[in-house]
Order: sequence, then structure tokens, then C-alpha cells
Amino acid sequence: MHLQSLAITDFRNIASGQCSLHSRLNFFYGSNAAGKTNWLEAIYFLGTTRSFRTAHPAEAIAYDHTQAVVRGTLARGESRRELAVNLGVRSRTAYVNAKREPNRDYLANMPVFACTMADLSVIRGGPEFRRKYLDEGLLSVDPGYGDTLVDYDRTLRQKNRLLRKASRKGIGAIDMKELEVWEDRLIDLARGVHLKRNLYVGELQRHFQQGLFDQEVIDFQYVSSVTADSRSDMYPARFRERIRARREAEFALGYAVVGPHRDELNLKLGGRDLKRFGSSGQERSALLVLDLARLAVYNARFDEKPLFLVDDVDAELDGRRIETLVAQAHGHGQLFFSTSKFDLPLAYSSDAALFLIENGSPTLHSL
Repeated sequence: MHLQSLAITDFRNIASGQCSLHSRLNFFYGSNAAGKTNWLEAIYFLGTTRSFRTAHPAEAIAYDHTQAVVRGTLARGESRRELAVNLGVRSRTAYVNAKREPNRDYLANMPVFACTMADLSVIRGGPEFRRKYLDEGLLSVDPGYGDTLVDYDRTLRQKNRLLRKASRKGIGAIDMKELEVWEDRLIDLARGVHLKRNLYVGELQRHFQQGLFDQEVIDFQYVSSVTADSRSDMYPARFRERIRARREAEFALGYAVVGPHRDELNLKLGGRDLKRFGSSGQERSALLVLDLARLAVYNARFDEKPLFLVDDVDAELDGRRIETLVAQAHGHGQLFFSTSKFDLPLAYSSDAALFLIENGSPTLHSL
């Protein structure tokens, strides 16, 4: 599978642009603020109908315009699909071969993963970023998992509503039977989240390439706030024990402190906390190896290679690591890199498409 061509209209600083893409490796290079990242964002948007830069995609519509359009021709085996997403101020509409398609069905057409500098929050940020990273990876291979997450969050909000009321007005102000009903539902949903996250981390570990960039061993483990026992049959009983143990704390705080929403993905480098002791280069390298593992899991599940985007590929990576990344990522699908270093793409010009970006417009580099 690969994206053969891309056409963009009124997306950020791209008034109108199009390009024919290389089936393996594509570089978008140019000066800062030229629009390199905008092209990667447009590809990601075409595949996911979302942006990797903002939770509000309408922000990507060019200034003083009301609509942006991203189109692409996708090759999957012998077939060709014309994909398009129209982005309005309050709407997103997806099309396949000029026919409107429901968003959930559309998302199966072009799987795409992205690694940006903002994603370093997975390493440097709080546990919520690592949980989100796990959940996004899980959703890529199990879309139905999203229903479980939505139900869990909805049920958690109901429990927290009662806990807040108890915190403000006292325990007598709430119906304990209602609280127990919500907790029963929460435990049932949490079991599913716990099980699927553990299984997915196991898959990542099997596909993780140790020593790809550094000799130090990178270790990552899923840590439950409920139990260290990964067996799902023991989970409900352990959850109830933890709720009883933390009951007074939850009433005092006004929110639930036990459950998958408090779980963690521990990352270690050479036996030490990566967040505290890793260098910037080691952090970016670890994130990229995790991303390559996500790509490998997807490929193993579906026997298909997704697109992989790396923004600012030279940031925090030296030439050796970039060469290693290109060599390893080649086997995982079509690649798209952006860089502000003009000399970097030239080293790959014999087997890549190089696009110089100026004011949002691409110019294909020719030898």
C-alpha cells in the first residue's frame, strides 16, 4: 500500500499544491516556517480526518477561507482508491472514489502513524500521555476498543459526580447504592481496558528492536493502579479491594483514584528512568523504536504496511541514527520525512522523492 499522489487546497499555508510521491521514501525540506510540516499534517489528515497538531482541525483551514480539501490516490495491491476529505469550519466529510463514506468506515482505507516533536511528551510528560499513546496504538488495530474507552470514561464521570458531591456535602448526601451500581459497571469496563492494554504491550515487546540506536536496553512495562497480576479473572476482585482501601481518600478528594485512568507505562533505559536520566537523543530514539514496534504490530495483525510520518527527522538525531531509522523503517511501509537541513535529503536522492517547500508550494528536486 502506498499513497501515489497528493493534492491540497487551502490547508494552512498551502493555497494549492500537488505532488506525485515515491512509493518508499519522501522528503519535504526547506527553511523554517516554509510549510514542510503542513504537508505531513495533510497526509495524516487524509488518512485519519484528524490533525496531529491540534484537537481542532478547523484551525488548519487557510486564513480567510471557510474550507480546505485534501485529496490523494492510494494504491493497495492492484486497486486504486481516490480519497478526499473536505474540512469545513464545523464539519469534516470523507469520500472514497467520489462517494461519501461514514467516518468509521473511511478510517480503514489508509492507516497512518506519525512521530512529531510534540510526541516526546510520551517520554517527558505525565502518565496520561503514555496512556493515550497506548490507546491510540490499540485503536489502530482494534477500532472497537474505542467503544470500551468511551463507556469507561462516561461511567467514570458518573462515579466522580457522586464523589464530588460527597466531598462537598458529606457522604450522607449521596445514594451509596447508586455509587455501587456505577462502580460495578466501572469494574466490568476496566477489566476490558486492562486486558487489552496488557496484551498490546506484550505485542509491542515482541516486536521491539533492542539496540537499534543505542546499546543500552530499553525496558517498558504496563503498571496497573489496581493489581500487579495481569490475569483478567483476578482483576474484578482486586479492583473491589482497592476501592475499599481507597474509599475515604476518594470521598475526600472528590474523584476516583483507582482504575485504568491512573495506570502507567514505565519506560527505562539501562535500568534507569528514561524520563529522568535519558538524553534528548535517547528520548527521541526510544520514541521512534516504540513507533516502529507499533508499525510492526499493525503489519503482523493485518499483513499490511501503514504510512509513517516523521516530522523534523533531524531533530535530536545524528546522521548515524537517521541512517538506521531509514534502513529499518523502509521495511515497515511508505515513509515521509520533513527536515530543515537541505543537505540531508540529498544523501537519499537515488531512491526517494525530494520536495523543496517554499511558501507552502512543493518543487520536486531533480538530479
